[in-house]
Amino acid sequence: QIRHAPTTGRSGRRSESSSSATAPATPLDTRPERIHQGGDETMNPELERKLRSLRLSGMVIALPARNHEAIHNQLAHIEFLELLVEDELARRKDRLLARRLKQSAIPQIKSLEEFDWSFNPKVPKGLLLDMGTGRFVREHTGLLMMGPPGTGKTHIAVALTVNAIHAGYSALYRTAFDLAQDMAEAEATGTRKELIARLCKVELLVLE
Repeated sequence: QIRHAPTTGRSGRRSESSSSATAPATPLDTRPERIHQGGDETMNPELERKLRSLRLSGMVIALPARNHEAIHNQLAHIEFLELLVEDELARRKDRLLARRLKQSAIPQIKSLEEFDWSFNPKVPKGLLLDMGTGRFVREHTGLLMMGPPGTGKTHIAVALTVNAIHAGYSALYRTAFDLAQDMAEAEATGTRKELIARLCKVELLVLE
């Protein structure tokens, strides 16, 4: 209600005028509930502690950026949560990949894309690219590569190992010398059964 200051008429009496205005009704918003704008985008220490106790470190890392994205783009709560879950899954996948690459004991990362196929035209490119999908591991098919030194056998073997790990398989890469040394050490320490079990447990065993 809006009131005007009192005025004095000819009769000397004070008169008062008033007027009122009613705000138009706000239409009902049927859209999904949205993330509230504003607020501190830094991590709440208590929330961080709870997420880490649930082993959700991927969410801890992604939350500040995702919160800013949700505010800026007016994301629905369910969309915001979905992004955080995707971030957590991606981080777990990356950590699993890194752990399997380390456990495989490959000398270095190699890929079939980096291989110079023109260097040795006799190398069966089509067959090796097919094996690079990891299908041969699933089908329990072996691969024997023979040839003189310097023809790319090690590169191909390492690349196939890396591809198999990316496909979700566990792998172990050993040279013949390394395997002989492993056997000798296991025999001396009485852990031969454990070594054999480890060799049989991996889904792809690569011997050079």
